[in-house]
Amino acid sequence: GYENGEIEYVQKNECVFDEKGNILSRKEIIDGDLCYERTYKYADYEYAYPKTILGEHKYYSKYGETYTDTYDDYGEIVLSKTVDSDGETLGEVEISYTRDELGRVTLEKEIEDGFVSCETAYEYDGDSDDWSKRTETDYYEDGGKEITVYNSDYDIVSRIGYDADGDIVKNETYEYEYDEYGNKISEKTYSNGVLIEEEKYTFDKD
Repeated sequence: GYENGEIEYVQKNECVFDEKGNILSRKEIIDGDLCYERTYKYADYEYAYPKTILGEHKYYSKYGETYTDTYDDYGEIVLSKTVDSDGETLGEVEISYTRDELGRVTLEKEIEDGFVSCETAYEYDGDSDDWSKRTETDYYEDGGKEITVYNSDYDIVSRIGYDADGDIVKNETYEYEYDEYGNKISEKTYSNGVLIEEEKYTFDKD
């Protein structure tokens, strides 16, 4: 790599291919240090795109930590793990997926260091691959939880928080208006049914 005509770093890539020319692994070495390491696999189910997907991705930091992401056959991360230079685990997030008959994710669950921290449910209209509603539930170690619902435009529809006893401690809802191009032109925020904030947006017609 160059900056102002001077060599800033030297990068070398090492790749392994199978007999068909498909890449199996790739290493990125910068200034003699291994920084990234990736392995690949090939999806064989009917609707797979792309066919080549990551199997595992490792990043080696200059401080000695190794960050590893492991992927399933759909190209989704199923395990993220961080270890220090001594091989001790600093953090681990396991992710599981439930799919419908079309292969679409209907439930995603995150488990951090053995604790279920988040569950996300997806709903779809017809055979569309794009979800129409997303419900995200965050769980807290004190027993509380917060449920956030999103619409198909990725905007929050509601956010409700509960304490460990199941009592509501937060109750927010949102209303939006969109123009004919799908741009959000207004947003209203309610707390316990009372309007507390309103914003309007304008866009250039050029």
